[in-house]
Amino acid sequence: MCIALLLKLCKVLVIVPGENYKHSLAYTLYTYTWIVLSLASVLFYIFGQLTNPNFKTMIFTVRILDGVTMALITSSTLCIASKCRLATNLLQHLQLTSIKENNRKIMVGFVLVHIVFIATNLVGDASLSMSIGLLPGARIVKYYILRDMQWYVQTIAVYLVIIVAHKFKIMFEELNVCLQSYSTESDTSERDEKVQLILKLRKRYNHLADLVQEFNDVFGLTIFFAVLFTMAMAVFSIHRAIVFSLFVSDDPGRLWIILASILWTIVVTLQALLLAASCSSMEKEARRTEKICYSLVNEAPAMLKEISKEVVSELCILAQLVGCRKPSVSAAGFFKVNYEMMGFIAATVTSDTIITLQCLIESIKM
Repeated sequence: MCIALLLKLCKVLVIVPGENYKHSLAYTLYTYTWIVLSLASVLFYIFGQLTNPNFKTMIFTVRILDGVTMALITSSTLCIASKCRLATNLLQHLQLTSIKENNRKIMVGFVLVHIVFIATNLVGDASLSMSIGLLPGARIVKYYILRDMQWYVQTIAVYLVIIVAHKFKIMFEELNVCLQSYSTESDTSERDEKVQLILKLRKRYNHLADLVQEFNDVFGLTIFFAVLFTMAMAVFSIHRAIVFSLFVSDDPGRLWIILASILWTIVVTLQALLLAASCSSMEKEARRTEKICYSLVNEAPAMLKEISKEVVSELCILAQLVGCRKPSVSAAGFFKVNYEMMGFIAATVTSDTIITLQCLIESIKM
């Protein structure tokens, strides 16, 4: 039920249109309308907010970083919309609706995503209103409405990626169970049955590797821009908190803006961490397939009395295939999505924060 609800939401947000809407003229027009709105949001943001007199006193670096986050979230939305039909083909192959093992966890995660997202944006909008007054704040918040909508689309797309990575993990677990059962039943099966089983497992692994590659082709750029947005949003939030701490003393909403900046940093970091954890667990399960294959090859000489050379040859081919094709989630080929990615994000944000502090301290001295 939760997966079906998620897929219906993805149709509305132009993430996965579904087979019924894939060739629909109305849905095509709806997709192009969403793309135009995404592009218009950037123009609305630039020619609306930055010319507003309330923002003329804002430090230039804060405005630049705010604009970078806007550009990245728009790029992510455009990538999602441009790949939506390919995403439909991928999800049909995966059969996501068959996931029943952790359906309750998926539902809880789906609800928490919405609660955290709504709370984060409410705090952010409230901080603007507290900073410059209720009515002026309402006028400024309107410039962020389209960005918040795009952020919501990206959040749901990232959650879908996490679910798909979990599905891949389940498929690799089933493959590993078959390999392990082959190891325990190798002395009772007939030779032809053993060969056929290895051939099936080889085709199955090759099919899984193809699906992971197709997944990277569809969602790779989306993940790439989502990770860049995470870094930019974290740098922007920390930078803004530092600026308001050091340079702004008479703003009534100063504390609110600092708290909102901290909350935004925590939220985008948690999102990236969940994405890295899900993709890393899938990659770990795929690596376990390689270990099981080589373990079977190493045990083959001890079983030569029971199995033929043909079976050993098929085992070696399977082990070589697993060694050559190592499925992993990639951000458009730029980097793998795992815990190493979190180290890259942490290093980037930390270095930018240190540079920001040094520049601001020097400017205060001057």
